[in-house]
Amino acid sequence: MATGTGGKGQNTAKVLQQLEPGCVRLLHPLGGSSGDYVAAELSAISQRTVAVQAATRICSTMLSEADRSNTEIIEPSGTISAEESALVVAAAREELGKGGVKAVVVCGTFPPGLEAVYQQVAA
Repeated sequence: MATGTGGKGQNTAKVLQQLEPGCVRLLHPLGGSSGDYVAAELSAISQRTVAVQAATRICSTMLSEADRSNTEIIEPSGTISAEESALVVAAAREELGKGGVKAVVVCGTFPPGLEAVYQQVAA
């Protein structure tokens, strides 16, 4: 069995880090022991973590050696409170306000409570 991180934003950050070390700063809400695991797994990447009460979801992919098929089990995400959502938006605005940002990549599925974060950060 192998474990690792696999979110779209996290995978994007890993690839950018390989292409140009030090070029990326990953902002993500993380919670619980699963969030601690994600932060540790990505320790080679500059991160800005917003601590949330809901545990970071775990998704499991099982691969069949017999027919090379796979099955993915995706946990539902816990809800992010309005206060936590405001912290994510504030952190994003602060990071963008530091200057020197050449690009922003926003990707992945946001948990309930963060659906409008794109619009809030851009406002």
